[in-house]
Amino acid sequence: MNSKIISTLLKMVFPITFNVVFLVTVLSADMHAAAWISCLFVNLSYIVMIMLPYFKPKEKNTEAANYVVYLTTSLGFVVIFIVGFLIMFINPESFGVQTFLIMLVLLMIEAAATLTYMLANKNAADMIAQQSLDSCNMRTIAFDLQSVSNLFTDPEQKKKLNQLADIIRTSPTASRPEVYEYEQEIRNTVADIVNQIKAGKQADYNSMFESIRTALTNRNNKLKLL
Repeated sequence: MNSKIISTLLKMVFPITFNVVFLVTVLSADMHAAAWISCLFVNLSYIVMIMLPYFKPKEKNTEAANYVVYLTTSLGFVVIFIVGFLIMFINPESFGVQTFLIMLVLLMIEAAATLTYMLANKNAADMIAQQSLDSCNMRTIAFDLQSVSNLFTDPEQKKKLNQLADIIRTSPTASRPEVYEYEQEIRNTVADIVNQIKAGKQADYNSMFESIRTALTNRNNKLKLL
């Protein structure tokens, strides 16, 4: 049997059991509005808990944070279930409005805590994705530069190019908007070097190397201050 089907069936065990027991109790006892309200909020809280997997970040590095979200929502559900069960067991005759307010507050606390942690998780996931992209960009620039190393006939220029590629590769991978200008300058200059050397054109490559080194130094120094 498909694992998703099994998972869905397992998730249905509690609401089916809980609501059947509640309805059977209704048939044998006169349940007042407070009990019905409690039953409604217990079901709502359970829905919030089982819907979480559809909204959690997919990144592996956020698994620990996702666990905190599950724990928070599960704890909220347990509290609402216990309070709701006690109200249903006591079955007060004139406690409907108070029950509604109590259960609503508890559900709002559960929802607010869950959304707060989910937002924090999303921000963490976005940061991880951005760091991965930044790292990939710097490695790509270094690879593009070093890929044309063998096209240089001047040993000194080839040496400078390889040294520059190593510096780019070992530079901080995390980026910030404040250094995008320097990074764009580096990318453009590297692209010029690659295009011109592949086309067999003569150019002032030493000046281009120095331009990249200067922009890279400014970028790295600025990142240290941020």
